[in-house]
Amino acid sequence: MNDTPSSGSSGSSRGPRSEYPFIRAWGQMMGSRDPYIRDQIARARAEGAPPTAIYRTQAGTWATTEDITRSTTRRELGLDPLPVRAPEVAELTVYLRTLLAGDEYLREVHGLHEASVPGIGRVRMTFTTGHYAHLDVSVTEDALSESGTGV
Repeated sequence: MNDTPSSGSSGSSRGPRSEYPFIRAWGQMMGSRDPYIRDQIARARAEGAPPTAIYRTQAGTWATTEDITRSTTRRELGLDPLPVRAPEVAELTVYLRTLLAGDEYLREVHGLHEASVPGIGRVRMTFTTGHYAHLDVSVTEDALSESGTGV
């Protein structure tokens, strides 16, 4: 993965355009003015932010290129795509809840009222009709180990 700033020099001999290049790229992508970007780079330098820093969070930490997961954003910043990784149940559970909660069809046709995560690997949907649906999420490496039930 190419999340390393490409600079032929290091340390204080770096030019102002090559130090914290992702802060500069992020600022330009967000439409920030040059003085603001320069201030952010100076702050990153003063705080010892990692070279892959992109912006300072409200919590006071520095978000880095590793935090950028959207492929289009990574491309705009000149980053390589993230490598594909195995899914994790906790991450999939939250993602499915988000997808279901925002689904217009489920809301309009079936009266979806709420989608929640009562526990890792379980999504619960509550409908205005008084019905509930539970989805159990698991991750396997073997397609033959599927044990779904359906109608």
